[in-house]
Amino acid sequence: MTIPLSIGTGTMEAYERLAATHYMPKNPRAVERVYVATSPWFADPVGVLLVAYPVLRCALRDRATAGRYLGRPQQRSARLLNLEMRTIARVIVHPSCRGLGVASTMVRHAIARSSTVYMEARATMGGAHPFFQRAGMTPYPPMLGRHDARLHGLLNTLQLTDDIAVSDETRETWLHTLNRADANRLNNELRRWRDHRKGLREWDHPPIGALLVEALRGIWIQPTYFLVQCGVAPPDPSELEPHEQPLTNEARAA
Repeated sequence: MTIPLSIGTGTMEAYERLAATHYMPKNPRAVERVYVATSPWFADPVGVLLVAYPVLRCALRDRATAGRYLGRPQQRSARLLNLEMRTIARVIVHPSCRGLGVASTMVRHAIARSSTVYMEARATMGGAHPFFQRAGMTPYPPMLGRHDARLHGLLNTLQLTDDIAVSDETRETWLHTLNRADANRLNNELRRWRDHRKGLREWDHPPIGALLVEALRGIWIQPTYFLVQCGVAPPDPSELEPHEQPLTNEARAA
């Protein structure tokens, strides 16, 4: 099923109306543009997407871009990053419209209208949210150890999503909806994971729910990085000269 959509620029007011339905409590910084999706089938906005200036440091970005923003004086690196990159800082779809392609349509819309060379995004549990890939972005998953990766893959297969993972109530409901075979697979994989985690090996017979919480703390919160080239030509080297204005969002390790 799809719904008719209209996407245009908007204000943070639309974001604030939907922010309470998102799993991330903190608001993004340095927002440059707000896209709002509406439908004649609904009175309120059905989705909102925020485009922001990039943070200065991001290890996953360095891996995805082969260190493109490393090896220069910091100010020149910041200038290049600010000219070439924008970040999709938030995508929120109204709960009644999820699973209808709204998110991927909004991401494609933002990419098509980007004035930068690249657009990036980071998503906790990105493997469970394929809309960035459906919109043409390439995923760069976190670097996990063998046992972490096995469990991470199973949780994705069992469709553990952000909205489920962050709430005690929804996690318990999700666990109880698993069929016996999937519940046994999860239980066995969690115990195998525990046996290879320092500090948890001595934990005898933990409840599956408690062990799942430990696993989420350890591996599931690591973000997947997404990157796409938008078709804009790279900046002229002369544009990398020092700039008097702040060049990026507050420098934060990502």
